[in-house]
Amino acid sequence: MADELKEKIKKALDNNSVVLFKAPSDKYHAKSLELMKIITDMRPYGIYVTVNKPSSTLEKEFKKKDINSSKIFFIDGISEGAGMDTEGEGSNRYFLKSPKNLTDLSIVISGAVKDMPSEKKFLYLDSLSTLTVYNRGNIVSKFAHQLSNKLRKWEISGVFMSVQSELDEKVMAALSQFTDYTIEL
Repeated sequence: MADELKEKIKKALDNNSVVLFKAPSDKYHAKSLELMKIITDMRPYGIYVTVNKPSSTLEKEFKKKDINSSKIFFIDGISEGAGMDTEGEGSNRYFLKSPKNLTDLSIVISGAVKDMPSEKKFLYLDSLSTLTVYNRGNIVSKFAHQLSNKLRKWEISGVFMSVQSELDEKVMAALSQFTDYTIEL
């Protein structure tokens, strides 16, 4: 990523901002990994909410990209619903029954934030556009709005990822109102 983009990300993290990152679908995963590398180099403690890929798959991909995941708590919203074996997966993850239950997700995020040892934490939500597959757009907007407010209260940086073209205009307009920055990758 360009130095200018790295500076924007650093500024956002330093100010505990909530940032919406949008990436084109054909580059989404690669950009997401690049972004995680930058973030974890700046802030080692974080919560990664995944509704795209199983957390075990992400950890393998992080290792290939030299992303330290030892201080990341995964909230995995896809593995259990896909029928994957989640037994013996370790203490650094929680498996949601389904990404449809945003109330449960909010409760788990709150608990994870309280359990993290560092004041310099981040929350990475991958991805808002996938959440709209399981929930109506207005529900995802309300969830993201409430989560943004909680992150500010907790003084934690928030990173919301989305595929550029997968959120309808109303949802995107709502999201841009309560995030501090919108950055296209």
